[in-house]
Amino acid sequence: RGHTHPGQVLGLWRCHDGRRTVKVEVIAMKELYRKLQISMLWIFLAVGTPAGLALIIIEPGVLDEFLGSGTYEGTEITTAMTVQLAVFVIVPLVMAFLTLTLPHVANRLSNVILGLVMAIFDGMDMVTHLADGQFGGEVLMITTMTIVALVIAWLAWHLPAPEESIVEHERELMHR
Repeated sequence: RGHTHPGQVLGLWRCHDGRRTVKVEVIAMKELYRKLQISMLWIFLAVGTPAGLALIIIEPGVLDEFLGSGTYEGTEITTAMTVQLAVFVIVPLVMAFLTLTLPHVANRLSNVILGLVMAIFDGMDMVTHLADGQFGGEVLMITTMTIVALVIAWLAWHLPAPEESIVEHERELMHR
């Protein structure tokens, strides 16, 4: 029987036995596929923020109010607000990259925590709009982004550790 050692194959352990090497590489591809899913969802969130703003701007009177007085719904647009907007675009883009490069534990924790934080902020924004009686395209976008952020956290929570997958595979082979 072959054995495993920390030789890297797409961030996973590699078996020296020919038939098990293929199985281990399949496990590595499954983990990579999951990471790509999470990464693409982060990109969706990064694009969704400016898309939501575009949906706000095209509502009747909003652009005139913003250009005329520098306000939105009576609230002055400040530098702090633009920084907050930038953070809601930059963080998902950074997470899209980090999801593919961080070690397993850091990857899992950062995706779960930031996914939940994004879901909370988007969820609060959604509830605020619904409470104000707004049901337009922006609310649909915010609702979708809330769901996507929760899916990121769920997928990251269920991302198996590479070593666990290999050990589980070894046990299956030993019991055959």
